[in-house]
Amino acid sequence: MKLRMLKYRIASVFLRIFASRAIERIRNFRSEDPEEVFSFVWSFYLGAMRPMQLREEFIELLRMVKQKNPKYIMEIGTAGGGHCFAFANLLEKMP
Repeated sequence: MKLRMLKYRIASVFLRIFASRAIERIRNFRSEDPEEVFSFVWSFYLGAMRPMQLREEFIELLRMVKQKNPKYIMEIGTAGGGHCFAFANLLEKMP
Protein backbone atom coordinates (compact mmCIF):
# COMPACT_ATOMS: atom_id res chain seq x y z
CA MET A 1 0.00 0.00 0.00
CA LYS A 2 2.80 2.45 0.84
CA LEU A 3 4.55 1.68 -2.45
CA ARG A 4 1.37 2.41 -4.40
CA MET A 5 0.95 5.73 -2.60
CA LEU A 6 4.57 6.65 -3.27
CA LYS A 7 4.15 5.86 -6.98
CA TYR A 8 1.03 8.01 -7.08
CA ARG A 9 2.80 10.96 -5.44
CA ILE A 10 5.80 10.70 -7.76
CA ALA A 11 3.52 10.55 -10.81
CA SER A 12 1.52 13.53 -9.53
CA VAL A 13 4.64 15.68 -9.07
CA PHE A 14 6.00 14.63 -12.46
CA LEU A 15 2.74 15.59 -14.19
CA ARG A 16 2.68 19.02 -12.52
CA ILE A 17 6.26 19.74 -13.58
CA PHE A 18 5.66 18.43 -17.10
CA ALA A 19 2.46 20.45 -17.51
CA SER A 20 3.99 23.67 -16.19
CA ARG A 21 6.97 23.37 -18.55
CA ALA A 22 4.67 22.63 -21.50
CA ILE A 23 2.52 25.67 -20.72
CA GLU A 24 5.61 27.86 -20.36
CA ARG A 25 6.94 26.74 -23.77
CA ILE A 26 3.60 27.51 -25.40
CA ARG A 27 3.38 30.95 -23.77
CA ASN A 28 6.92 31.89 -24.79
CA PHE A 29 6.77 30.72 -28.40
CA ARG A 30 6.41 33.55 -30.91
CA SER A 31 6.98 33.34 -34.64
CA GLU A 32 5.38 34.57 -37.82
CA ASP A 33 7.33 32.18 -40.01
CA PRO A 34 5.07 29.31 -41.19
CA GLU A 35 7.90 26.76 -41.27
CA GLU A 36 9.08 27.67 -37.78
CA VAL A 37 5.52 27.49 -36.45
CA PHE A 38 5.06 24.11 -38.13
CA SER A 39 8.28 22.76 -36.61
CA PHE A 40 7.22 23.85 -33.13
CA VAL A 41 3.75 22.33 -33.45
CA TRP A 42 5.09 19.13 -35.03
CA SER A 43 7.75 18.45 -32.42
CA PHE A 44 6.01 19.80 -29.31
CA TYR A 45 6.23 17.18 -26.55
CA LEU A 46 6.33 14.03 -28.67
CA GLY A 47 3.65 15.23 -31.05
CA ALA A 48 1.04 16.36 -28.55
CA MET A 49 -0.18 19.07 -30.98
CA ARG A 50 0.92 17.37 -34.21
CA PRO A 51 -1.43 18.01 -37.15
CA MET A 52 -2.58 15.07 -39.26
CA GLN A 53 -1.78 16.76 -42.59
CA LEU A 54 1.39 16.26 -44.56
CA ARG A 55 4.14 18.75 -43.81
CA GLU A 56 3.94 20.45 -47.22
CA GLU A 57 0.13 20.73 -47.07
CA PHE A 58 0.14 22.26 -43.62
CA ILE A 59 2.95 24.73 -44.34
CA GLU A 60 1.15 25.86 -47.50
CA LEU A 61 -2.06 26.34 -45.50
CA LEU A 62 -0.14 28.40 -42.94
CA ARG A 63 1.33 30.55 -45.71
CA MET A 64 -2.15 31.17 -47.16
CA VAL A 65 -3.56 32.07 -43.74
CA LYS A 66 -0.67 34.46 -43.07
CA GLN A 67 -1.05 36.10 -46.49
CA LYS A 68 -4.84 36.56 -46.28
CA ASN A 69 -4.90 37.41 -42.55
CA PRO A 70 -8.58 36.54 -42.10
CA LYS A 71 -10.61 38.13 -39.34
CA TYR A 72 -12.14 34.76 -38.38
CA ILE A 73 -11.15 31.13 -38.77
CA MET A 74 -13.55 28.31 -38.03
CA GLU A 75 -12.08 24.95 -37.18
CA ILE A 76 -14.43 21.99 -37.14
CA GLY A 77 -13.03 19.47 -34.71
CA THR A 78 -9.51 19.37 -33.37
CA ALA A 79 -7.17 16.54 -32.53
CA GLY A 80 -4.38 18.16 -30.53
CA GLY A 81 -4.96 21.87 -31.11
CA GLY A 82 -2.00 22.32 -33.44
CA HIS A 83 -3.96 24.21 -36.09
CA CYS A 84 -5.45 26.64 -33.61
CA PHE A 85 -2.05 27.30 -32.02
CA ALA A 86 -0.39 27.77 -35.43
CA PHE A 87 -3.08 30.13 -36.71
CA ALA A 88 -2.98 32.19 -33.54
CA ASN A 89 0.77 32.69 -33.93
CA LEU A 90 0.57 33.72 -37.58
CA LEU A 91 -2.37 36.09 -37.56
CA GLU A 92 -1.98 39.75 -36.80
CA LYS A 93 -3.41 40.71 -33.47
CA MET A 94 -6.79 42.39 -33.79
CA PRO A 95 -7.60 45.47 -31.68
